[in-house]
Amino acid sequence: MSILMALPVISAMKKQWKYKPVDTSAVQALQVELGVNATMAKLLYLRGVKSKEQADKFFNPSFDDLHDPYLLKDMDLAISRLETAISKGQRILLYGDYDVDGVTSVSLLYSFLKRYTEHLDFYIPDRYKEGYGLTLQGVDYAKQNDVKLLITMDCGTTALTQIQEAKAKGIDVIVLDHHLPVDELPPTVALINPKQTDCPYPFKDLSGCGVTFKFAQAYAAHLGMPRRALIPLLDFVATSIACDYVPIVGENRILATFGLHQINHNTRVGLKALIARTNYTYPFSISDIVFGIGPYINAAGRLSDGKEAVRLLLAEDWLVASEYANILRERNTQRRIFDRKNLAEAIKVWESNEHHSKVPIVVLFQANWHKGVLGIVASRMAKHYHKPAVIMCESNGEIVASARSTPTIDIHELLKQSEHLLTTFGGHPKAAGFSMPPENLEALTRNLLQSMQGVSAAQQTPTLFIDSELELKDITPKFMEELHKLAPLGPGNPNPLFVCENVEVAGPIRYIEKNSIRLLVAKENSKRFKAVGFRKGDYIDQINSQEFAMCFKIIESVWKGEKQLQLQMKDIFEGEIKQPLPISTSELKEEE
Repeated sequence: MSILMALPVISAMKKQWKYKPVDTSAVQALQVELGVNATMAKLLYLRGVKSKEQADKFFNPSFDDLHDPYLLKDMDLAISRLETAISKGQRILLYGDYDVDGVTSVSLLYSFLKRYTEHLDFYIPDRYKEGYGLTLQGVDYAKQNDVKLLITMDCGTTALTQIQEAKAKGIDVIVLDHHLPVDELPPTVALINPKQTDCPYPFKDLSGCGVTFKFAQAYAAHLGMPRRALIPLLDFVATSIACDYVPIVGENRILATFGLHQINHNTRVGLKALIARTNYTYPFSISDIVFGIGPYINAAGRLSDGKEAVRLLLAEDWLVASEYANILRERNTQRRIFDRKNLAEAIKVWESNEHHSKVPIVVLFQANWHKGVLGIVASRMAKHYHKPAVIMCESNGEIVASARSTPTIDIHELLKQSEHLLTTFGGHPKAAGFSMPPENLEALTRNLLQSMQGVSAAQQTPTLFIDSELELKDITPKFMEELHKLAPLGPGNPNPLFVCENVEVAGPIRYIEKNSIRLLVAKENSKRFKAVGFRKGDYIDQINSQEFAMCFKIIESVWKGEKQLQLQMKDIFEGEIKQPLPISTSELKEEE
């Protein structure tokens, strides 16, 4: 074992390198049992695969391994109420948030239920007039349209006031959600959320659309339909899994695998029209969905009307789909303009404080920032400065905000400590949103700074969790064939991060845009590999004059129909190693 593996280090780019812990004897036993190389055995072990049986399930996801949807608390109550609504011809309103998860949820359930009832409508709230989540305006719409059953998706768990209002108006509510519950739950007919502490469902990390699919799966079972009849709906679920960054493990791995197959082999008309307007080509991966499809769907709700995205996904006619795809393309172009402008302003405001590097959390407010791109700006700020970011603007007399965090800091928990200052609030450990009265801005800022005092210096230092050492000579076609079997890749099952020591530059270094570089690297007698270092232009001196240790991922791209392999340089290390930094299981869980 190298000294690098024994002692996690602080690199030239001020990042911690830490190796994910493994039981060496267990890895060796797994290698023998599966007949794979040592690196693949380690990668599988780190992904929870400890036996041949588990490996078979990992490599061959089966639709039959999905959990019984009736294990979700209240599912029987929800299906009973849905059956009553359909049998009595009552109007049903499908309500979803305006992001990808909400839009795909509404699209999935509408596509499924339209064959059983014609008394069906959908509603996506207006980001600017209403805000996120179930709104009173949405409840009023339901009442005005004689809705008797309101089904919320990707929202509703914390909508106490709104659901009380719906109940007062004679509207029953079923909540299909995956956001963290609060102490007091709303008066629903059924609240289906695997994150409820008393919900026995064995898999807790479904996306909002995943929960919606389980609802459809339960009704299909109620009707006696074959389980596999629902597979055509899984393109919606795969899209939500990718764009909502839920872990691609367990049930999500099964849903994502079948959903990707639908996208790549049986693309619905709306998605096909949208893909035709992107720079992406088949086959689509999880990453391709995140960057090639998600921004277009999100752009509808960010800048205008999220219903446009639903209409695109529901379109069955190519001309209709093309019309909505063109609209979303224009919305996304506009979104990019606002994104770049607001991000540049945020960086300028933040760095105008000469002490900004010592402030542990980014908290910025500008009344005129575009509400639709707050989340994007917060995400970029959190990544750039490696600290939580809360980005706020003014909307309809209130402050609205999006918050994003680093892998080791729970932004939802930080904000929950100030929940008494907020009007609305919800989210996850890595992402949250809220609104509040303008007069609470100073108190919130003070509270967040105080809460960050309890965060350790190690948590605030960027950390790379390394899967394994890998010699360049071992990157062979056979190895790549094995590596491909880990897909679909994403949170919980990331593209492996490798380290190779004593690497040297094997050709000229070429600058590309955004302070990035392209180069050739090699080690001893290995072949030369193409490498790219995004935003690594400042570190040429460290790699151009001596051997160095390189932390990297292996990525493949298609150029003019030909597959190209390159190493994505994530970090480098050179110099004397001085301090050991032990890794903990909790750190690993936070990183995933």
